[in-house]
Amino acid sequence: PVGHGWTGRGPRRSFEVTRVRTIDGLVASVGIDRFPRPLADVVAADVTGDASVFDVLQAAGVSPRRDAVTVALVVPDRDIASLLEYSASAPPCWRLSSTTIDGVTGEVVHRSEAWMRPDMFEVTVELGRDPSAVHPVVDSLG
Repeated sequence: PVGHGWTGRGPRRSFEVTRVRTIDGLVASVGIDRFPRPLADVVAADVTGDASVFDVLQAAGVSPRRDAVTVALVVPDRDIASLLEYSASAPPCWRLSSTTIDGVTGEVVHRSEAWMRPDMFEVTVELGRDPSAVHPVVDSLG
């Protein structure tokens, strides 16, 4: 990780981990994971490495379930742009924001934000398709 530590005050206090990911030695993305208290007290030591967030949450007794995901093309602030190795001004980058809840209690247990360089990733967003549909989609247009 690039950094980790406590942020915020009072009920908004959380533990934050920032990681830079590379592909073939080139910076590709920046990930920021946030965990609320008191859960953060339990998972902080494990999430600062390369452990899977899902696995760490499960080991802490949580039933992680993705609640919401937002995909946007956004110009990053200077701090994120610097981590993505942009010098002067950064182009719009893909930002994926997500919330994970405990499937049992409904409480938010994790928020994440991934900033991805547009020259390193192709992003496809598919809307309106129910994966549990009884009838498969027949697509002759290909």
